[in-house]
Amino acid sequence: MVSILGICVLVLSLTNLPSGQCSTSAPIKDDDLIAKSCAQTEYPDTCVSDLQADPRSSNVDVAGLARIMLDLSVAKAKDILSRIRQLSAGTTDRVLKRYLDGCITQYDSAVSKFLPDAIADLQAKNYAFARTNAGYADTGVLYCQSSFRGPPEQRKSPITSENQAMHEVAEISAALITILG
Repeated sequence: MVSILGICVLVLSLTNLPSGQCSTSAPIKDDDLIAKSCAQTEYPDTCVSDLQADPRSSNVDVAGLARIMLDLSVAKAKDILSRIRQLSAGTTDRVLKRYLDGCITQYDSAVSKFLPDAIADLQAKNYAFARTNAGYADTGVLYCQSSFRGPPEQRKSPITSENQAMHEVAEISAALITILG
């Protein structure tokens, strides 16, 4: 069976087109696509690390990389949501509980609505909507983190590192989708 990459090489050799014209749509079985794509994100080191850790990334195009990051975003959001629920259930501080419950709402929306919608939009090649939904998930994370600054009272966020990690994968997802169009 002839691969898409093989067809691109054949077309390029026959037409003398610049080699970059087939590189983002054909699967590439090396880290070059990951490095080039991640260089266009705000967190290139996290992007490269997360994508290289996923075995699916070795033979996908940019859309596949974006899908992997969205899948990672869903998994991370679910884990963080579980942790926030535990923290909320275990606190007697009413203000902290209110902030944590607000974060539960934000993460629940990311897990049940925005990230699944981003995945569906990506699969349908509705890149603007996919990017918007990934952005909504990220906005929820940022809102969660900022809520601890009050009012009515400031509290130290017990999930700052989790929120930062989630912000990074959601931001990377949106940036990879942006590459697509």
